[in-house]
Amino acid sequence: MLQFANEIKKRVYFFPKDINDLNTYFHQNADATLIVDFDEYFENRNQKDFFNDINRIPFKKILLIGNGSHNYDLNNFKINQNLVELEDKYSEIPYDFTGFPNLEILRYEHIKNCSNFSSLTKLKELSLWVYPNKNIDEFLELYNLEDMRFVQSKITTINGINQFKKLTSVFLIANKDLIFDLNVQANENVRELYIDSCKKIDINLIPKLFPNIEKLTLMKNGEIKELKPLLENLNRLEDLNLMGTKILENDNRYWKDYNNIKKISFLDQKNLFLKANDFKSMLCKNLILISVMLFSSFQSSTNANVEKLFTVTKTKETTEQMVNEVVAMYKKRYPNVSVMTWGSIESNIDYNSHYKKIKQIYSSNYTDAEIKELIKLYNPKTMDKYTAKTKKVEQQLYDAGKEFGKELSQLIISKIK
Repeated sequence: MLQFANEIKKRVYFFPKDINDLNTYFHQNADATLIVDFDEYFENRNQKDFFNDINRIPFKKILLIGNGSHNYDLNNFKINQNLVELEDKYSEIPYDFTGFPNLEILRYEHIKNCSNFSSLTKLKELSLWVYPNKNIDEFLELYNLEDMRFVQSKITTINGINQFKKLTSVFLIANKDLIFDLNVQANENVRELYIDSCKKIDINLIPKLFPNIEKLTLMKNGEIKELKPLLENLNRLEDLNLMGTKILENDNRYWKDYNNIKKISFLDQKNLFLKANDFKSMLCKNLILISVMLFSSFQSSTNANVEKLFTVTKTKETTEQMVNEVVAMYKKRYPNVSVMTWGSIESNIDYNSHYKKIKQIYSSNYTDAEIKELIKLYNPKTMDKYTAKTKKVEQQLYDAGKEFGKELSQLIISKIK
């Protein structure tokens, strides 16, 4: 019987005894992920041919985790013409990436012996830990890149980032020597910028380098004198997360003057005039959209109006992203928790009870005709009217969202402790 880390997400463990079943499963589920956990094979550590038959499995996605990869013959991992996604956290494989012509997603703790990153011309996501070089020059030919992430790297500059015309997301975490240089040309395509523990970066240069970002996270980045340079020059910014970053200014009431901002997250500080709770209305705008999605999931497929609102507001994507961010935060705090445990958490998140609460809130406050009106109002020009129409359910939705978040955190804590 196959062993799953998460059966819903089709994440299944490799064991030689399951080769035939794995072959069948991956033929039927091309989007599944094969998990190789070296910690699970400790008793077989002297069996050099342990992975001899792994290429009989037609997998396109693979995750390598755990310690002890050096005990095995890993040649069968060094080339795969069909592989689309490679996530390697702990192995010691010296990849020559010319052997992966169709790779679209690479998440890897980089080692010095890897070569030919430039051959990954189909790559869409690049996530590297402990990258040893000081610049990003060897990636400049990856023209299809959409998501770039560097964690604990040695990079000091992102010069050349303007060449990535499809890049929409940039994550920079614990790159202690990285600075933003005035000579770096802007990338106008990036919509999300996440900076965590990169204290040499001058945040006032963010609008120059990434003028069109919609979501900005500044986590544990020392001190910020004032937010005005960011808010004045990032006209598309909707979501600003400042958790763990100290803000030195006192009178922050002007933060509310920027209508494009839907959400600001920060820790309360004695010097700030307005506290986090004063920005609850901004948060409620997002919760309203999310709750519309949850409500709509209960309606008949013939209810075209609710389905259209579901699509227009992109609430499914927003909800999944917010839940994933919470889970990701806990993963950082508890790095030793197994993949199997995280899989169990993700498969046990109880959306249904929350769905029922949201359904009742909407069904008791809106008619079908009013739903039609909300659809018409949901656009930048009439967003103020949309907000006014949903004002009457704002507190109810906020309370429901808060309770759902609390239940999610309790689930995670109960599983990892």
